Amino acid sequence: MGTPISQWIDLIKIDPVGPGLGTSFDDTPATLDAIEPITKLVVRSGQWIDRLTIYYGDKYFSHGGDGGDDNTIDIDPGDFIVEVSGYYRDQYIMQLSFRTKNEIEFGPYGGNLESGWASFSFEARNNEAIVAFCGSIDNPIPSGVYLRSIGIAVATFK
Repeated sequence: MGTPISQWIDLIKIDPVGPGLGTSFDDTPATLDAIEPITKLVVRSGQWIDRLTIYYGDKYFSHGGDGGDDNTIDIDPGDFIVEVSGYYRDQYIMQLSFRTKNEIEFGPYGGNLESGWASFSFEARNNEAIVAFCGSIDNPIPSGVYLRSIGIAVATFK
C-alpha cells in the first residue's frame, strides 16, 4: 500500500482562476487521507466544462452539472497529473487539458477556442504532482450548472 498524500511533503494550494462566484469547492482537505493520487478524471463537456469528477481509487469528488458528454481519463499506476491548462471567459471554464509525468496528454475538452478567451496553466515542478482541485461551480440555475473556476493543490512526492 502507498503513502497517504498527507505524508507527502510540501502540500501547496494554488488559488483558482476563472470568473469565480457561485458555490466554491475544495477537495484538498478530504484528499489528505487518500492512499492513491488521482487515478481517473471524468470531464463532462460540451461548449464549456459542465462537470469535473476526480477519482482517488474508489473515492471520488464531483463538481458541476449534467450537460455535455463524459470524457474519461485513466491515469496509469505510478503516473501523476503534472499540468492542467485551459481557457476561461466571462462566466465559465471553457476548455481543459491535462498532462502526466509520463508526457501523456489528454484534451482539450470543451468548446472550440475563440477570441477573447483567457488562457491559464498550472504546472507542477520536478518531483511534484497535482493531488487535488478547488474552484467554484454555478449556483443551480435553470440552464444548468457549469465549472466557473479551477485551482489545484500540488505535493512533493518521495
